[in-house]
Amino acid sequence: MAPEFSTAHPPLDPDACHRCGGIGFLANATELAGAPALCVDCHETLDTQQARDGHPCLDGCPLPIDHTGLCRP
Repeated sequence: MAPEFSTAHPPLDPDACHRCGGIGFLANATELAGAPALCVDCHETLDTQQARDGHPCLDGCPLPIDHTGLCRP
């Protein structure tokens, strides 16, 4: 069963976490409705698959491993 998710802070910036509004390394939580972009801390808090997998980049992400912001396909 997917973790419960609510948008506590609608992002004003496209690179802001959809849960806490923070800026940092973001990845989409694809198992949650709407695939929200979440920061590492929010992925960990919600125990998403992305967190359990060690926060990998999306398949085919062309950006450097230490990039900030969302992966780009």
